Amino acid sequence: MTGNRLAVVTRQGADGPAFFSGIDHMRVWCAERNRKARTADWPHWLYVSEDKETHALTIKSRKGSDALDVWKVISGWYPDFEGWDAERLASEFRILRHIAKMGLDDEGVRKCRFTNPPRMAA
Repeated sequence: MTGNRLAVVTRQGADGPAFFSGIDHMRVWCAERNRKARTADWPHWLYVSEDKETHALTIKSRKGSDALDVWKVISGWYPDFEGWDAERLASEFRILRHIAKMGLDDEGVRKCRFTNPPRMAA
């Protein structure tokens, strides 16, 4: 099989591959593994991504400091990268928040302490 096998298959069973039943099933699958990674202090984050053109769903990952940024956003952090303007920080925050939500089940999203981005001056 070529491509990302996590786009369709979760396990190989007696009847052949078992497919994800949809985006919610994929998010639950990611959330379970993300909980294990955080418990083990292993900076790794899995999340569901939808292709803008084909609408195909795949599971992607962030590792190392990129995963740690997602963990921090879940804990209420707002990006404060030195030298970035406010608009760029707000954009990065929206991306990180979306990646965080797509790697959590609904209950996990409800438990998050996402901060509110600062208001932009007009």
